Amino acid sequence: MDVLLLNGCNNEIKELFARFVPVDYLALFEKEDTIIIGAVDTDEDGMEPVGVSVVSAEEGYFVIRWMWTDPEMRMKGAGEKMLKAIMDIAYENALNSVYAYVPALETEDVSKSDITEFFYNNSFIYKETKEADKMKVYVLSADTDIYKSMDNEMLNDAVREARIEKGYSKFPKNFVEKEVEYYSGVKIDV
Repeated sequence: MDVLLLNGCNNEIKELFARFVPVDYLALFEKEDTIIIGAVDTDEDGMEPVGVSVVSAEEGYFVIRWMWTDPEMRMKGAGEKMLKAIMDIAYENALNSVYAYVPALETEDVSKSDITEFFYNNSFIYKETKEADKMKVYVLSADTDIYKSMDNEMLNDAVREARIEKGYSKFPKNFVEKEVEYYSGVKIDV
């Protein structure tokens, strides 16, 4: 799973990802202050688009307007990698906050949706529910410094796990098996 910054790509490639974006958000593809990140699954047959994020660069912060991953590819890292790319770009540009606008239907409890849970699991917190672009949105925010420290902790955990797994794989080779007799000091008549 890899991510691409689609802003510099030709229109033909952008159109492959645009099919995953609702019509209401397609106009953002043409704006210069929009960042478009695509997730691709790579194999021997080539690259297949499996996710897209559309981010508006506002004054002093980013707003994730749309994030989508192929249902068959969820829980395989596409969303996390797109979010990491967004947070890295924000951090490198000294932006302190990233907001996520999760669209909400009137009849839907978006606070318990999969996408909201995804953001909560990645250091976002609830801010407010408001109207944006003629649509009700559930607004979440994350501090880039907190995300960066969380990202470092997750990386440290992954390194630690890899070391433990590596140690376990060598575990039996580091010991010599010997015959051991156990004797408690109490004579047993047989």
